[in-house]
Amino acid sequence: MENVSSYTSLARPGEGVVYTPDPVAKNMVVTLLSTWFESQFPDQRSTIHTFLTHGKPPAFAGQALQRLTSATLCDPAVGEGVFFHALASRLRAIFPPEYQSALNTWMSTKITGWDQDADVIARIRDRLIPSFTLEHGDFLLSGASTKYDLIIANPPYVRQEKLEQEYKQKLRLTFKKIAPDLKIPLRADYYLYFLVAMCLRLKPGGVLTAIVPNGWLDNAFGQIFRELLLSRFSLRKIETLNRRRHFQAEVNTVIISVQHRRPG
Repeated sequence: MENVSSYTSLARPGEGVVYTPDPVAKNMVVTLLSTWFESQFPDQRSTIHTFLTHGKPPAFAGQALQRLTSATLCDPAVGEGVFFHALASRLRAIFPPEYQSALNTWMSTKITGWDQDADVIARIRDRLIPSFTLEHGDFLLSGASTKYDLIIANPPYVRQEKLEQEYKQKLRLTFKKIAPDLKIPLRADYYLYFLVAMCLRLKPGGVLTAIVPNGWLDNAFGQIFRELLLSRFSLRKIETLNRRRHFQAEVNTVIISVQHRRPG
């Protein structure tokens, strides 16, 4: 399934379109859930993996459901809702029928997707079953008051020179308020703002899984995110995609999982 970000309005034509095929979305959902469940049930790693990939409910399935349905989840750039589709499909496949009602209630009350384009929100609202909460607005400018247990994202890729200057100034002012100790470089690409903002909006113990360009690993503007990981978070997993490219701008991508806990 194609996930086309509506954040292309901030850039020139041809920039910012992101593609997330179904297998990648499914893999990211499993990675997100397994990382979080492993922190909830640290002695059950292999059992959790079997459960999430093959649908063999463990003895603690009821307890796992209770933990999951108490958590909040966010996609800050929902696009066509590809992650929500993958999440609903995976959960329906692995949890027994008697748990489906509780799962539907959870998905419709504690999962939120953000998008700046009202047309995108309207287009996918009726296609998402159950009816997830969709916010018409800018996740990055919404402040850091609401925090989440789980975040999954395919943040829009826009080179910094393609961002509108007025919008870029708003971003910098917002981040100065919510994270005065973090100085995001002027030449930071758009996705870096998302990486920092998503980490700041994770609850203690919360997990972020995102597909992003791999430039932050070694370029200058990525240093702020690398230092943030070293000081406050744990990088639980980083996965290359064997040179498969999912961005129209022809960049190589990685999938990362970050947890809000003391670095190991």
